[in-house]
Amino acid sequence: MARNEAENSRRLIVGAAIAIVLVVVVGFFFMGKKEAKVSGTVTLDGTPLSAAQVVFIGEDADNQSPVVAQSDEAGKFSLTGNTGGGVPLGKYRVMVTKESLADGTRPAGEGLKKARVDGLLVNTLAKVYEDQATTPLKFELHHGANTINLELKKQP
Repeated sequence: MARNEAENSRRLIVGAAIAIVLVVVVGFFFMGKKEAKVSGTVTLDGTPLSAAQVVFIGEDADNQSPVVAQSDEAGKFSLTGNTGGGVPLGKYRVMVTKESLADGTRPAGEGLKKARVDGLLVNTLAKVYEDQATTPLKFELHHGANTINLELKKQP
């Protein structure tokens, strides 16, 4: 009889341990911080735009830290959150700029750094895209993958 009681106690302990693990796992799944993975393409009048700086700023009071990316040669960008993971969920305004010399060329490497220090770079995109108050680019990020294509116009 003592043997059955010991076995029942052991089963009860194992069952309780399994239940606790399940509660913790489910809790992390449902209560964990949900984030968005954000990627997309920047185009200007339908043409991929390289070297564009893309800045997402949340509209919620607790979510206004800018999240920044730069488009590659194909106009593609991908955001990494400020903590190294995804981007917090919510509504965002998106600003886009592209710095070049006044003649439209963009130096590379040390030439770009020098031009920036010397104040020779200008934004070559329409001004409406560079200001949080005027940008028409507004998006709501949801949990999981978000593809955000930024279709800019020379004359918005």
